Formats: sequence, structure tokens, C-alpha cells
Amino acid sequence: MMGHVDRSWSQKALLTVVLSGVGFFGSINSGRVACAEDERDASRAISKLHVAQGLELHLFAAEPLVRQPVTMTVDRRGRVWVIQYLQYPEPAGLKKVSGDRYDRIRYDRLPEPPPRGPRGADRVTILEDTDGDGQADAARDFVSGLNLASGLALGHGGVWVLQSPYLLFYPDRDQDDRPDGDPEVRLVGFGLDDAHSVANSLQWGPDGWLYGAHGSTVNANVRGIRFQQGIWRYHPRDDRFELFSEGGGNTYGLDFDRFGNAIAGTNWGIPGLHQMQGAYHVKIFGKHGALHNPHAFGYFPHMPHHGAAIGKLSVGGVFYEAAQWPERFHGKYLTANPLNHALYSIELRPRGSTFSTHFHERVMWSDDTWFQPVDLALDVDGALLVADWYDGNINYQMTYRNRENFDSQRGRIYRISVRRDVKERRTLRGSGDMRLLEKLRDVNITRVRQTLEDLNDRADPLFAGELKRVFMASANEREALHLFWALNHCVRLARDRDLVASGLTHRFAAVRAWTVRLLGDQGRVEPAVLAQLVHLARTDSSLLVRTQLACTAKRLPGTDCLAIVKDLLRADDAHADPYLPMLLWWAVESKAVTHGRLLQSWLRTPEFWQLQVVRDVIIPRLARRYAALGGDEGFGYCAQLLSLAPSANDVARIIGGMEQQLQGLKQQQWPAALEQQIERLWEASDHPVPLVVFSLRMGSNTAFQEALKRIVQQDVSLADRQTLVQAVGAAGNPAALTSLTSLLVSGEAEALQATALSAIAMYAGAQPGRAILDRYASMNPGLRGKARQMLYRRAAWVLALLRDIDAGKLAAVAIPYQELPLLLQHNLPEIRQLVEKHWGKFRLETPESKRLRMLELGKIVLSGVGDHLQGKKLFHKTCGKCHRLHGAGEVIGPDLTPYPRHELVYLLLHTVDPNAVIRPAYQTVIVVTADANVLTGRIVEQSEKTITVLDAKNNRSVIARDSIEKLRDGPQSLMPEKQFAEMKPAEIRDLFAFLQSKPSEPIHNDLSSLQGKRIGFEVSASEWELTDNGAQTQPRHVPTGGNPGGWLQLQDVQAGRMAVVLPQTWVGDLSGFLGGVISFDARTVDAQAGAPHKDFGLIEITGAGQTVSADAAGPGQVVPGSGWSRYQLRLSHDTFRVEPRQWAEIMSDVQRVLIRVEGFSNASEVMGLDNVSLTPTASR
Repeated sequence: MMGHVDRSWSQKALLTVVLSGVGFFGSINSGRVACAEDERDASRAISKLHVAQGLELHLFAAEPLVRQPVTMTVDRRGRVWVIQYLQYPEPAGLKKVSGDRYDRIRYDRLPEPPPRGPRGADRVTILEDTDGDGQADAARDFVSGLNLASGLALGHGGVWVLQSPYLLFYPDRDQDDRPDGDPEVRLVGFGLDDAHSVANSLQWGPDGWLYGAHGSTVNANVRGIRFQQGIWRYHPRDDRFELFSEGGGNTYGLDFDRFGNAIAGTNWGIPGLHQMQGAYHVKIFGKHGALHNPHAFGYFPHMPHHGAAIGKLSVGGVFYEAAQWPERFHGKYLTANPLNHALYSIELRPRGSTFSTHFHERVMWSDDTWFQPVDLALDVDGALLVADWYDGNINYQMTYRNRENFDSQRGRIYRISVRRDVKERRTLRGSGDMRLLEKLRDVNITRVRQTLEDLNDRADPLFAGELKRVFMASANEREALHLFWALNHCVRLARDRDLVASGLTHRFAAVRAWTVRLLGDQGRVEPAVLAQLVHLARTDSSLLVRTQLACTAKRLPGTDCLAIVKDLLRADDAHADPYLPMLLWWAVESKAVTHGRLLQSWLRTPEFWQLQVVRDVIIPRLARRYAALGGDEGFGYCAQLLSLAPSANDVARIIGGMEQQLQGLKQQQWPAALEQQIERLWEASDHPVPLVVFSLRMGSNTAFQEALKRIVQQDVSLADRQTLVQAVGAAGNPAALTSLTSLLVSGEAEALQATALSAIAMYAGAQPGRAILDRYASMNPGLRGKARQMLYRRAAWVLALLRDIDAGKLAAVAIPYQELPLLLQHNLPEIRQLVEKHWGKFRLETPESKRLRMLELGKIVLSGVGDHLQGKKLFHKTCGKCHRLHGAGEVIGPDLTPYPRHELVYLLLHTVDPNAVIRPAYQTVIVVTADANVLTGRIVEQSEKTITVLDAKNNRSVIARDSIEKLRDGPQSLMPEKQFAEMKPAEIRDLFAFLQSKPSEPIHNDLSSLQGKRIGFEVSASEWELTDNGAQTQPRHVPTGGNPGGWLQLQDVQAGRMAVVLPQTWVGDLSGFLGGVISFDARTVDAQAGAPHKDFGLIEITGAGQTVSADAAGPGQVVPGSGWSRYQLRLSHDTFRVEPRQWAEIMSDVQRVLIRVEGFSNASEVMGLDNVSLTPTASR
């Protein structure tokens, strides 16, 4: 029911930017909250900050010492190193060539590394508190001129900086805080497509590797390893790079708990994600595509969360491993949410081999919506450092469209402590070995890590003897683990057989697990060590050890890997852990093709089939993996699996796995070995449903006849009947239509009828549509919506539906008004004529009417107290059909739980106007197949061969890519407008009471931002003039597909500088818009060759006898993609580069406004234009 806010909105700024962008009102400056300037000063802003009981808050640094801090770290002297991310949101010196709907930008070239490459505004700054009063009083730049630098770490005699596409190392051997020379390029290939998803969060792991995160939208290719979101690592000494784990969302923030588990931030509304070595984690698959291993066949979700939600984002998280704060915080995970302007304390509780998260308490929060905490760091004395971006807008889409939407002049770093002064500024240099041992026992994990980094730098084998002696004698788990990590920095673990043996038999499971992990880093082990690992797999009861054995096994050669895995599979409880079964599968999958015969030999032992993890996890996926391999080899392995299956249930699992892989695809040829096995199975009297389904795929008429018989039998289970109905529909045999349509009767379960509708819709021709229409009136109301969605797929069926309405067979009210665009998308004159005859010209609500409706609803909500229990029932009848809240509901749209529901205006915006902002992952698409089937929905899964589309009624369709004729963005959100038209005021109050229940922050129900007047211009297409395109065409109004409610199509038939002249309503005295914004939406509809034109987006204003211009698209050739993109300019003398008095004269006598829309040079193209509007300046 709710619209879909982008992942990085600031709450009030979100409303401000969205409303002003679509022209709702002009009382708030675009992207900022109007207020007196001095309220933003650090001395005033800190008064709006609050911290938990027992803590104190102090300002450590503010502008001008630091601005836009994005990441920070603390050195051995207690100084704070910080990146000032001043170049954000776009790199210097590069030209945009193109972009897509997912905010990915393609630039004209790969920039050279510094100092040869373009000089940007970013800098690495060292902040120092020289007098120990807890406040920085000295600052110096280590390096400046960086260009989107997003990660920072100290170690190995220098400074490590992430500046996509590079990982740079600046040597500083003499430690004089100046680079010894130009940086060394250690890695190249990190994605630069999207400045708010670049590689980030450098962190030294306890194993001596340098770890980093990578955002969701950017594409990386580092040393031939392609990936998007995930955790990666680099070993400086060995110069090795690898992807540690894949998936997890738009990650920002990475830390390790006391046992070295990697916990990463996320944008999924959950405190964090446990990233395990070699694992695959959840992605937005519809947006970002499949995992890079197409045969993963599963992934790990986020850690399940309990208690109060913390909101959409979790960034910059650290574990509080120190002693200064009150004991209740010790060991807790501290994380920030800039959208909620708050920090939270989270408890991680063991959940098998992984964790669940539990809300602990709010640590820091603010009444100032400019407070944007983006990174946290543990100081050397146990205080917490908080980097505050401090801006009214952190929305990437708005900032890269117009840099005036954000304020890059501010930034803060705060310290949260129990005392202000800092008395413990100790250095490690010259401390001696005993001092290092003392440091390894320190309660402050920052000091421990600095000690490990120091040992990593030294790699001193002479110190190993003393470390080993203390390690062997240690009876403290934390100390033993730190000593073991330290030993790994001093010696090569694999070369010290005594240390390996001690590690693998150690009393503490964490040490055993880390021994296994470090041994696996080289990708091979000696035979004696392998024997020890196999023994451990057979005997160790610790899930921590066993999961690491599975992770390590995947990295080893085939026979070594499978020797370990085989014994891990035999454990009685292997199936019960949330992580271990899939880790075992991923290890098996890595060798499934190369060592298929060895795996087959396991299955010749009947008792192996009885192992639950083998039966339920490995077997179906192994069959699916071989079906994906295909050909004689792949299907030959499938045939062998079938021949070895000891029971009908095992046969069903194998065939089910094969069927899952082949869903939506057509397979024409089958190896004789597989055909023989299928024929053998048909000789039995019992034919499992999966066998029938797969035989249908193989073209068996016997299976077809049996399926037709069983789908109408009442004694067959509902689930089996649905499966068979789907298979019959996919078979495409017209002889099935009579049986399928016979299921559309009231005596059958509604779920079965719904499945039958989907099956019938797979057939072309008039008969299927007629069959649905003839039964429409007798269907239950819930089923009619499904039936309409099926009818809308084909133009002929839509015409039949409209002709029935025209003939009086159906009432026009049978089609909800908001569904009319689905009819009009077929773009046939007769369809449009019939729609206009019965409903009039289709128009969506205007922005002004939406604003007034929002205000009206807001007043209703605030006029009384709603009953959230009644609201819960209403939610499940309405919103819950697409959305989840507090764990209940569907997943067509996003889960509403983590969003800022405490903001009433936020809820009003996204319920009244669901098209205001649609998150890219929930953008609708229109798919047209080769047989003229038209499906509208959102892509929820993608693979190399198929896409899966989910429509507004939760119908899931798997479509083969080679059957798709057209795929384009849909014009609107799946969520319809006018959701509350049929609700009574009391019901509206009840629903909003539930929507705002259990918020992450206090309720904020201020409607003042909805006041104001919309200022915009809506005129017919005939009043727009197209020029400089050879005068060959005129603007054409396209009624659907706009943003929203129609758009102008502009066609260029020859090379030129095509421009559109705005109507006469745009001339005259526009001085009321001085300082305001001019904006428009544009898209490329079609283009025949040609390079992006440099003039696109140029706005020319003629007035007072002179013409001035400015580029709304920014520098370079920035041409929109196929999706709508917004462009806007501030109407100021600075923007148009004229004197203030001259600008005032022009705006008081405007004679013409022109927008250059030439998309491509020397080409014919069709461009789209929409939502051209003026917004006045904000009132102060």
C-alpha cells in the first residue's frame, strides 16, 4: 500500500525534495529544511543531541577542521584520521556518458590514479587533541586532491586509501605524516558507477588481511573476479585478493566481534549481517541480478532481529570491546542510522553457528534532522567517536542531479564517554616485547588491533617463541585467541607443525576454528594436516568449528574438500543449524562437476541417503546443478542419481531439483540414459507428481493424459493439483483447455482456480480469454482481480472484455479506475475509444489534488485516537496484500517495518502518491513475449536464461529470456492510488494507528510541511513548440507512461540541436521565482546510433533583450536512459553566470524559455519530456 522510498532518504529532507520535485509546494527550499543559519552552528546543534544514561557527549571536531566526514580510524598516538568526502557525489574530471534506472553512471574513461588522475576535493586529515581535553585542536592533511575516497586504514608502514577504482597504498616509512612519494596501486577494478555504493570500510582483520565492503549497485572486476555487493579482502604481504563473501545489500560498515566474526552494516532495516567466509548472502535479485555463482541455489538472510526496529539503515557499526562505558554496553554492537538521526546498542545472541540481534537501547539521538551519523570508531581510551555528515539531505539521487541540494560545508565528530578528558594516549613504538604482550591482553580492542597491526608490520619470528609459550599456558579464551592471531602474524602457521597440532586440539573452539581457517588460506594442506582436519570433522561437536571446516573445505582441492565434507555430512545434527547445511552444499557444488564420480560413489551406500542434510539439502541441489550443466554429461549424472535413488521420495527430490532448474525453459533433446530412467520409473504403479511433471516437459503423452485426469480428481491433494495444473499450462497443448476451464467453478478451491487462470493465460488465441470472461461474473470477488490481470495480458482479451462492457454484459465498475492504464498499455485505437466512452479521458490525480488529499487525510488521522488492533485487521485486508509489517503480510512491495513510519507526512506521501518515489528495485516493468503476451509487474529474480515477474496480485511468472520480444519500464508503481476512497474516517485512524505502531523513533505528526500552493504549468501539447530539429515534427502527447499522467514525445528526424520552447504561460514577470528551481523529467525513448550530445539539458532563458543559459545535466554528455531521470537548476544569477541586477531584469521580463533535448549527435532519436515545472524559493 505504501510507495517506495529510496534507500538513502533523510526523513524531512525526503518529503521536502520529493514534494518540491513534483511541484507540490514552494515553502521549503529543495533538499533543505528552512531555518536560521546559526542553528546549524556546532555550538547550537550539540544542544539538540542526547545520549543514554551514564554517558556524556562532547564535540571533538567541527568545521572548519572537518567537513563531510565519511570514515575514520584512530592511530597508535590516539589521533583521529578522517576522510573528508568533499568530492561527493560525482568524480572530478570525468564525463557522464550514460546512466540507468538503478543510478549506475557510465563515465567516458577510467581515471588514472593520483596524482596523475583528476584532482578532486577529498582529503585525508589527521585530527589531534594535543592537550588531552577531549577536543581536537590541531589538524593537518596527510594527502589532499583525492577523488571520491571512501576507505581508510593504517598499517604496513603507510596509509591505505580506497579511491575507486583503486586500492592505494601511501608509504610513510619515517612516520612524518607525509607520503614518501606517489601511492602504490595495489588493486584496480572497484566500481565507480554509483558514488553512494562504492567500495568502503577498510578494516584490518585479525588474520592480517585488509578487509573492505562493496556497495550494492556498483560493478567491480578486480583481477578477473566480478562482483557487486559483498566483503572482499587483500593480503599486503602476499599480494593476494579474494572475494570473502557475496551479497548483503548496500553495505557500509564492517567490524569483527570478539571471536573474529565479520558483521557488516546493511540497508535492509536490520542491524547487520553475519558475513561468513565463502558464503552467499541475500541481494535484491530483481535489481542486482543473480549471485555470481549461478549454482549457489540459496543464500543466507540477515540475522533475525528482535525487539524495537532501528530503521532502514545500519552503518558504521562497531563492537564495544572496552571498559570505560557502563558494563551494560560491554560486548554490544553499536550502529548508526542516519535516517533516524540516532545510534543504537544491539545485543548479538548465538543462534547455532550464527546470531540473532536484539534491541538493547538507544545510545544517541537528536532533534536536529541534519544530524547524520555515518561512521563510528572506538577511541584508545574507550570513548566512542561518531562521524556526523551533518546535512539536511543525504539522498544520492538529489545530490548528483544538483549539488545545491546539499551542504558540503559542515561536518562534526563527537566523543561519547563517561568523562571528557583523555588521559591514555600511549604509543607502541619502542615498547618492547613484554609491552606487546600486555597490549594483547588489553580490554580495549582498539589497542589489541593496533598491537596485531604492529606485529603484522614487523612479522618478527623471534618473538614467536615467547608468544607460543604464553599461548600454550593461557586459560583465558579471549587472551588465547589474541595470542594465536599474533602468532599467525609472526610465523607461517602451516610451517609450524607443533602450532598447527596445538591449534587443532585446543581447549577453546574459537582457536580450533581459526586454526582451520588460517590453514585454508593457502588453498592446500599437507596430507598429515588433512588427516587432522578430517578427524576434526568427524569428532568436533562445536558448530563454530564445523562451519569453518565447511568454509575451508570449499577452498581445498577436490578430494581433500570432499573428504572433510563427507564426515561433516554424517553428523546427526548437521541439518539443524541455520548455516551449516548450505555451507556444506557450497563446498559440494564447487566440486560437483570435476568430481562427479566421487560424489556418485557416496550415493551407492544406501545409508548415505538416510542422512537428513543429504536427503533434503544436497540431493535436490545436486540434481539441479547437473540439470544446469545439461547435455549428455549433466543429464547423464541426473540419470545416475535416479538409478541410485532408494525410494520414490528420493526420486521426487531428484526430479524436483531438475524441474526447478528448467522452469520456464524449453528443452528439446534428452540423452538416452535419462529417457531410459524416466521410462523405468513409469513402469511402477505409483507415479509421483514430480515424475509426471518432468515427463510432461519431455513431451510424454502418457504423462499428459494422467495429468489431465488427476487435476480434476477431488481425492488428489490441493498442492499436487496446483502443481499439475501449472505443468499442463506450461506444456502448451490446446487439448488441455477444456480440463483447465472446467476448474473455474465455485465448487473448487479458490487457490486452484487461481492456478488454473494462470495456466489458461499461457495460451494464445481468443478461446482462453473467452473462457475466462464467460465465468467472470460467477467468480468470487477475490478471484476476479486475478482474472482481470490475466485478461489484461493480451490485447484481444482486453478488447473482448471492453466489448462485453459495451454490450451491457458486464458493468463498467467491474474494472477499477486505477487499472485502466493496464488496458491502455496495448495502445490500440479501439481500446482507447471504448475506455473513453465508458470512463472518459483517463487522468491520474494532479499533484495539487494529492497535496490537498494528504492534508485532508492528515487532519482525519489527528482528529482522534485510532484502534491499532482494528487497524491491523484493515492492514491485512488492504496494505498487507502487498506489504509486510511486523512480520506479517506479503512481499510484493517492500517491508514497511524499517521505514520512518513515525513521520505522519512520510506515510501520507507514500500512501496518497505511490508514484512520487519508486525505489528502483520495485520499479514495474512491461514484458512483451513473442506470442504477444503482455505482463506487468516487478522483476524479483534474474538468471542468465530467465526472469521472474511478480504482478500486483502476487502472480509469479517465469519467462525465458529468449521468448521476450520487448522489456521496458512501466509507467507507475504497482500500488494503486486512491487507497482510502472507500474508508470511513474511523477506519483511516485505525489503519494509521497500526502503521505507526512500534516505531523506531518517537511519533512526529506535524502537517505544516503540507501547507502551501502548487505552482506549475499544465497545458496541451499543441502549445509546446519543437525547434532546431529541421521543423519536421511536433510534440505529441502520450497519455500513459508519464511520471505521472502522460508526457510529451519529441522526435528528431535529422541531425540538429533539438529543443522545445515552453508555452506562453512561462513568459512575462517571473521575478517571484528568483532563487527557485526549474526542473523537468526526461528519458530516451529510442535512438538510432550517435554519441551523447553535449547540449542535452541546456536551459536557455531570454528576457530583457538578452539570452542566458545553464546546463541542468551537469558537465559532459549526460543523456537519460530509458527510465525517467530528473534534471533541475537553481534560478539564480550564479547558476546562469550573470550579475544579480542583470538576472533580476531578465526574470522580470521573460520572453522565452527553451530546453535543449537533443540526445545524440548525428542521429535520429525520440525523447520524452514530462513534469516541466517551476518552484519558488523557500520562505525564510
